[in-house]
Amino acid sequence: MKRHWTLIAIAALILTLSPSTMVLADDHVGGWGEGGYLFPNKKSEIAVRLATISPDISGASMDETETGIAYSYYLAKHNHKIQADYRQLEYDADPTQDTNEFRVQLQVAF
Repeated sequence: MKRHWTLIAIAALILTLSPSTMVLADDHVGGWGEGGYLFPNKKSEIAVRLATISPDISGASMDETETGIAYSYYLAKHNHKIQADYRQLEYDADPTQDTNEFRVQLQVAF
């Protein structure tokens, strides 16, 4: 039986050295996860994605979040496909920088 679900999840702890003291300066936690479903006997796939980074700082939140959804139509397996996706980027520090993006891509591999 062929699998149709895909799920990938990664979490990361990012450590930074202070240049003056060469000790750990800040801890930043971030990660991303994505999952998709390839419809059986079809040439279509739908996927979702969530990514975040949360710097460990005092004061106002500097968290950043990306949320997205995508649709792929396979013309000839993975070598030739059309993909459309929508994503939303949110910045806690400055909500005026929040963006919404919609893209359409054609992939042709030889």
